[in-house]
Amino acid sequence: MFYISYNKNTFFVTQFSNVPPTHNNYIVLEKEDLNGIENAKGNLCNYKVIFDKILSRHVVINTNKKNFYDTSIRLKKIPVTDEVQTNPLTIEVEGYKLEGHLLNVGNPHIVVFQEISDLELTKIGPIIENYKFFPDRINVTFAKIEDSENIKVNVWERGAGKTLACGTAACATGFIATELKLSRNPVNIHFEKGFLKILINENKTITMTGPVSDQKIIEVRV
Repeated sequence: MFYISYNKNTFFVTQFSNVPPTHNNYIVLEKEDLNGIENAKGNLCNYKVIFDKILSRHVVINTNKKNFYDTSIRLKKIPVTDEVQTNPLTIEVEGYKLEGHLLNVGNPHIVVFQEISDLELTKIGPIIENYKFFPDRINVTFAKIEDSENIKVNVWERGAGKTLACGTAACATGFIATELKLSRNPVNIHFEKGFLKILINENKTITMTGPVSDQKIIEVRV
């Protein structure tokens, strides 16, 4: 039997042990469940490898239990400069007049309920990310309401650019859509690669559920 400790914020494995840890951030696996993963003892290991075994390729992150995505629409929590007095915020970028909903779910987001092409996102995404109103920069999501249960998004992630998927963008989009009665609760947020189901709990925490990609064991030399 192995006790596998993990970082509660990143979900990366931090330690393999034969004895129970003194903290609560661990899972328990039988040796046969590890399927060779025990060879990674002492090294960091992506949580997907282990959760693929114990959660039948389905991972549920409950933000109340994990202290993830403490949602806030307060302007000082986003944060924004003192020039911003309203939420949603209207900005003009490269001829586009956009109404963006501001939200912090552990990092800052602006959600615009408008369809946008990849080319357009590549053009205006970095401008919005670095807009003068956002001192810490901001993640940018354009969302199209497909129906009451499905929303398609295109995301420009701060510091990374156009991204195929983003958990916090899904949470931000689901939260705003639910608050504005634009969707049901829960709602499916669709990316270019896969989707996430977002549930807004009564206490305004967020439960994010989604598939895990196939397990891969790789060797990295550094």
